[in-house]
Amino acid sequence: MRFAPRSPLVLVILLASAVSGCTGGQKSGNSNAINRNSNTNANAASANANDNIEDLEAMIRLPFHPDEALFREEPASGPEKTRKLTVVLKFTTDEANKIVEAASKGNVGQPFEIETESWFPPELVAKSQQSGNETIKGLSYPATEFTQAPFGEGKVSRIEATDFFVVELYAR
Repeated sequence: MRFAPRSPLVLVILLASAVSGCTGGQKSGNSNAINRNSNTNANAASANANDNIEDLEAMIRLPFHPDEALFREEPASGPEKTRKLTVVLKFTTDEANKIVEAASKGNVGQPFEIETESWFPPELVAKSQQSGNETIKGLSYPATEFTQAPFGEGKVSRIEATDFFVVELYAR
């Protein structure tokens, strides 16, 4: 007498249940859920960055039209500051040099270091990974060339060895 499965479906169900029993139990399922949540949070953070230059031009002054722009507004921490606008801009080398020249009149650049955020351009994230401490460095100046109500104070920082700037502006 030969025994054969009555249906290929029975065989598939048996194989599926055998494989699912070998996944490592609850711990594996939880870590997968954590990984999915982390990826979702990282994607949400990048989704919060805006790259519409026209929107940015309505919020701040731009001395030149940037090649690239990403920005994000968030609540500010600190007394008398209600909002913080962080902007990452890339200009041509000539325009970047002119911005530094205008900003440095009467001001000595101050050393600047910032941790990159998930929404920063890939070039800056890669540069921060090369630094070994996930930061990028440069020189900061008063952001007078960029301020416009309600963002009346802040700093503009040129990232060393690049044509990128990080502008941090605050509204009261």
